[in-house]
Amino acid sequence: MTSRDVAAHVQASCAAIYEVFGEAAPTLSNDDFVVRAHELSRAFGARALQFRAHSGDVAVEPLAIIESVLREAVVNDETGAMALFALISVVGPRLLVSTRDARAALEGDAGLGDALDELANTLVKEIRRTAEVVRGLPEGDEQWLEAARELTIRLEASGNAESFGFFA
Repeated sequence: MTSRDVAAHVQASCAAIYEVFGEAAPTLSNDDFVVRAHELSRAFGARALQFRAHSGDVAVEPLAIIESVLREAVVNDETGAMALFALISVVGPRLLVSTRDARAALEGDAGLGDALDELANTLVKEIRRTAEVVRGLPEGDEQWLEAARELTIRLEASGNAESFGFFA
């Protein structure tokens, strides 16, 4: 695995978050969630650009599994609550593990290591900010809870139980 491969994979992960939240923000029905979606899109778009510089300026497609899970969450809840839930409890933690694994696998690429550290910090910061906004998610709404559980089940079934790996 080369530094470019790692950078391109992480760039694709960030691009998926950037794209889905950027497209979803104007369609959400909860104003607080609209603002949070715009902020998430901006934060992860900046990280995607940062990794693009490390991947040889090669444009990559958003990571399909992240994109599809987040898009499914948007479709399942027009308020945006499920998409934000998916980021803080389904996608974000796995991307943190991927970031840690990538950092451990790199030797001698301090610039990319610093970018991975910045991504980890961005993830933690955005997860915390998002968690503050989505307090009081639908309790007792079995249909909503089941749809949310399905997102995790889908990632586990696709081989992404703990992380997004590097070439998933």
